[in-house]
Amino acid sequence: IHLDDGVVGQYGADGEHEAYRQHSDVPDDSRTPTYAAAVLHVENDRWRGVPFFIKCGKALNERKAEVRVQFRDTTPLFGHLARNELVVRVQPDEAIYLKTHAKLPGLETTVAM
Repeated sequence: IHLDDGVVGQYGADGEHEAYRQHSDVPDDSRTPTYAAAVLHVENDRWRGVPFFIKCGKALNERKAEVRVQFRDTTPLFGHLARNELVVRVQPDEAIYLKTHAKLPGLETTVAM
């Protein structure tokens, strides 16, 4: 893991909720991270070029735990498309799903997800 592969932060006020350092039990000069994100890479022939993203934090819009695997970019033949993705949701509603792009039948180069 390289320093450029991750980021940490601290949540601020959004109008409805107070910022982390505004809590009565948190020091005004606190530098404690409340959010972290990183991208991991496996260096072997099978997984080279496939990023593994890890994100976690407090006071986010959604409370969930999931693993997302984004596969390599698709061919530019059909234009720029979002990557195919395998999602394993641990909570709140356990699920495993695969988000893929496929060419629609016919002579057109229309792609659907």
